[in-house]
Amino acid sequence: MTQEQIEKLIKVGQRKKFNAVQLSQYLTQPPYNLCAADASLVYFEARKREVAALVTASISPATKLEANPVVSAKRDIRAGKKLLKPGKFPANAGSEIRTPTDSEDALALAAHAAGYTPSNLNRSSVKSCALAASTRIRAGKFKRVSPSFVKQVEAELENIVRGIGGPADTDDVPGEWDFLNRKQISARLFEQLNRAVRKIILRKVRSYPSMGQTLK
Repeated sequence: MTQEQIEKLIKVGQRKKFNAVQLSQYLTQPPYNLCAADASLVYFEARKREVAALVTASISPATKLEANPVVSAKRDIRAGKKLLKPGKFPANAGSEIRTPTDSEDALALAAHAAGYTPSNLNRSSVKSCALAASTRIRAGKFKRVSPSFVKQVEAELENIVRGIGGPADTDDVPGEWDFLNRKQISARLFEQLNRAVRKIILRKVRSYPSMGQTLK
């Protein structure tokens, strides 16, 4: 999906006064019938603009003039993660569910204001893997990796994560439980998601047309 197509679909959402979530859900239905990966790309772009508009309206002129905003945002995120890092989680956590705090929201807004978008992926690793795959299976055809390639990989990962829980069950009972032993399962989940990302990258490099030297 091109940036021009994403722009047109975002304008559709603006005319209908949809937020990013509503727009992504609407686009998976007729007449658009987008696949989940394409709908996720539109969602990320629409959400980024929503947050940027909110930050622009609330941020002071002095903050806008702050030097090196991207570096500052990354520094704030690192500092915030240290402060917000949870302690040891019990094996059977019961109803203790950690929810986003105002501080976390503020960090995310600061990052978007600076033009830096936090990602679920290590972007440099994605690019390195893609170039290594190019060397191995495409005879070194591609020398560069564009940001749009990384965004597509991230969108497919998001699609995998969303698909784990599946659709809502109409017979579900009310209440919140934390079923997982986080200490035991986190490493296993990390391993499998890492493996899934590797497969996504290999598939995209293998199927990319032999045009130019940049993976897009």
